[in-house]
Amino acid sequence: MDSHYSLIIIGGGLSGLAAGIRFARFGGTVLILEKHVIPGGLNSYYSRKGFLLETGLHAMTNFAAPAQKHAPLNRLFRQLKISRKKLGGNATIINGDMCDLSDIQTESAAAVLSFFAIHHINPTQILAAFKEWHRVLSKKGQLVIATWEGAGLIDYGDETDVIALRYRKDELTAWVIESGFSVDKCTVESVEEIPMNAVYLEATKK
Repeated sequence: MDSHYSLIIIGGGLSGLAAGIRFARFGGTVLILEKHVIPGGLNSYYSRKGFLLETGLHAMTNFAAPAQKHAPLNRLFRQLKISRKKLGGNATIINGDMCDLSDIQTESAAAVLSFFAIHHINPTQILAAFKEWHRVLSKKGQLVIATWEGAGLIDYGDETDVIALRYRKDELTAWVIESGFSVDKCTVESVEEIPMNAVYLEATKK
C-alpha cells in the first residue's frame, strides 16, 4: 500500500465512495478507509444461506471488486455497458481503523473527509482519530466532518444492531481544536425526511 495520498476519506459509505471516485477521476490519489468488510455503509448487501440480501435501496451503487460478478454494481456496469476503467486507478479502498493510520506517511495528505463515520466511535476514540488525522495532514491541510448532532444513542429500532452516537457542535469543535486544528466553519442543519440534525465542520491544520 502507498503511504502518500492527496486525500483520505474516512468511511466507505455512499458519500465517501462518491467523493473518492470523483476525486480519483480528476487524477488525485485517494485512500478510502472502511471498517466493515463490504463498503457501502447502510446501503450494502450480504450473503446468507446462498441468498444475496440487499440492505439498502441504493445497493447497486456499492463498490465491488471486478471478480464479484454478481455484485449489484458490476451487474449495473454490464447492463449499462460502462467500463470500470472509467472509474480511474488512483483510488485505494482498505478495511482499517480510522483511529490508526500508521501506514500513512506523516504530513502526506491535503485533506481528510469524514461523512457520517465518527458517530460509530466513542469520544475517546474520536479524539484519537482527530489527532491521527492531524498527523497525516500537511500544513494547512483541510479537515471536513459531517455527523449527526445531539446527545446520546441513535435508535435505529429493529432495522439493525449498529450502534451510533450523536455529538454536539460544541463537543466536536473542542475536540478538533484540542487536536491542533483551527475551526473555519461549524454549522448545524436540518436533514430532510430525517428526524435529526447534522453538524458540518470544516477545519485547517495549524
